[in-house]
Amino acid sequence: MTSLYAFGQQKEVTVPFSNANGDKMLDVEVFSADIKIIGSSRTDVLIKYSVEKQEDHDDSEQDDKSKGMKKIGGSNFQFEIGEKNNKVRIFTQNFMNNVLIMEIEVPSGIDINISKQIGQNIYIENIQGAVNVENNIGSVTMKGISGSVNASSSTGDIIVGFETVNAEDAMSFNTITGNIDLTLPKNFKSDLKMRTEWGDIYSDLPIETVTKEASETKSTSKNGEMRVISNSWTYGTLNGGGSEMTLKTQMGSIYLRAKE
Repeated sequence: MTSLYAFGQQKEVTVPFSNANGDKMLDVEVFSADIKIIGSSRTDVLIKYSVEKQEDHDDSEQDDKSKGMKKIGGSNFQFEIGEKNNKVRIFTQNFMNNVLIMEIEVPSGIDINISKQIGQNIYIENIQGAVNVENNIGSVTMKGISGSVNASSSTGDIIVGFETVNAEDAMSFNTITGNIDLTLPKNFKSDLKMRTEWGDIYSDLPIETVTKEASETKSTSKNGEMRVISNSWTYGTLNGGGSEMTLKTQMGSIYLRAKE
């Protein structure tokens, strides 16, 4: 694995796979980043990147302590790229005042795992495989997906446009402050489990809702008070039912659209 450092100016690196004909994976584990991934006919991975320093933090207290002194270092940034067993791994560990800007070109037939804490958004296009995204802060947008998706975000929308869906794979979409907006093939079959606390659920697909009793959880607090919590979901079947798809948002709405 190679360590790479660059501030401001965009650089790029090409990473070949050990087996060009084998199953491929891209694994991205970053702290603060803006990520764009595009699938293409290439057989390797092209990573274009730059590291931007964020100068919006409050240095007033630090400036008082360093009066009369010259800054000679700090805010170290670690950025690593490597490949092993046909998995390309991108890893960063940095402080909050740096953000990694990445544009990545990959073979379209690849599986993708992304874990990001802060920064900007995640955009993925033209991928034929399994995509798993954990985005703590920022929106997740995907277009031209053929496969399956599991996506979560604490703050941001989740927008996914499917060309085809892997009928065997269960999928889940979860955000706290954002909408979930999926475009699905008209013939996609699924068992749906949906919940929004401060929003609504909309669809132009042939979904038949299923009535189920709300589950209840009983708990006892330290002072002996008994609480009963009702956990209400909306269930439905799409085109007669199939693999399970779970959609949950607290402060947003859910949209299930038919692909034109």
